[in-house]
Amino acid sequence: MVNLQTVLLGIAALAGTALLWFVLATYDDSETLLERAIGFTAGLQGAQVAKVHLFTIACVLYVVFGRKAVPGRVPRNLLLAAAVGCLVLSAPLGTLVNSDTLALQIVALALSGIVVASRVTATTAKQMLYGLLAATVLGAFVAIGQKAGAFPYTAVIDASGIPRVKGIYHEPDWLGLYTALGILLVFLLPLRRHVQALSAACLIGASILSGARASWLALAIISVVGLTTHVARPGRHRTALRNGRMLLLAAVLLPAIAIFSPGVVSTITNRLDGSQASQVSVVAREDQDAALEELARVAPWHGLGLSASGHVSVSGAIIVGPSPNNVATNWILGWWVDAKYLAVPIIVLLIGLALRTATNTSGLLLGVVLIDSLFANAVLNPILWFLVGLALSDLPTSARTVPRYALARVPSRRPGAHPA
Repeated sequence: MVNLQTVLLGIAALAGTALLWFVLATYDDSETLLERAIGFTAGLQGAQVAKVHLFTIACVLYVVFGRKAVPGRVPRNLLLAAAVGCLVLSAPLGTLVNSDTLALQIVALALSGIVVASRVTATTAKQMLYGLLAATVLGAFVAIGQKAGAFPYTAVIDASGIPRVKGIYHEPDWLGLYTALGILLVFLLPLRRHVQALSAACLIGASILSGARASWLALAIISVVGLTTHVARPGRHRTALRNGRMLLLAAVLLPAIAIFSPGVVSTITNRLDGSQASQVSVVAREDQDAALEELARVAPWHGLGLSASGHVSVSGAIIVGPSPNNVATNWILGWWVDAKYLAVPIIVLLIGLALRTATNTSGLLLGVVLIDSLFANAVLNPILWFLVGLALSDLPTSARTVPRYALARVPSRRPGAHPA
């Protein structure tokens, strides 16, 4: 018998859906609203309704109420669909599948990415990235509030015994990933100076508090790539990235953290200096990779089945029977165990896409996620597939109808300066 609470929740859900449908159908600028919603929900790690990501729901609404598809993008979308199809084919063929629904989740996320790839333009991409930036700043603000004691949270104790905050995410490593993306966006999107300064301060502070070394590494690598391509790109009108104020901000922020929060400095030092405590997680990751390689050696050509890599525990032990995990920490090794040669198309596609669009905002952000996912796998997070969609839209076509959006120019207020 259905209880009263379930009935009331069902009625509330139907009423909310009807209200949302009415607003989108009558609102004059529903396209922009949905574009920002797509970017914002892509920045939420585990926000789901009935096991469906809010990002996917936003993409479905965008198909109904959003802009029409851009011509000439069907082949690239089919390429992504074919690569994902090969990957999920391992599910019915595998013998060590841990989750029967993981294939459906990946298909739903990939189709959401295709929606983005088929409809985004230079203008709409910017709106989506503003939404993503808002989500990352929200997560960073909550993380700082948690450290200050303003918001309750369950701390994650690292190998050094120091608590790490996690913001609105499940783990500090995810906080590190999203703040890294936000830091890049602060420099790449045109923003008002005070908004840029406040957002950067919040994001940099939360990134430090996360203690997420993988995100620091990914951000450092991609920052070098971005600066190199920005400076070396021939025939490009280059503008400053407002580094003066950001350097001044860092010069004030970092000493302040060192003075008023010595525990944070201790966390960073312990996680970077190679001490025995900080190496516990490093050894665990090495054991995980070794276990994945062992599974890969015994896997047939089609792999052990999508989610089979989840049988490797956090400590690197191979779990016999059901496992609480469905993915490995390393996305390449994980998919190699799951689907082996069936995973080659999607692995090659994602890496090639990031390299091909490295001069664009989408490629830089995708690069951060792929590098970070070598240590904290984000393949089940909407952010990966959202950025794949943006990067696909940046690929050149034979008859170009929409200009690519590359590193955002920063508007200058100097008299006679070039417009942004």
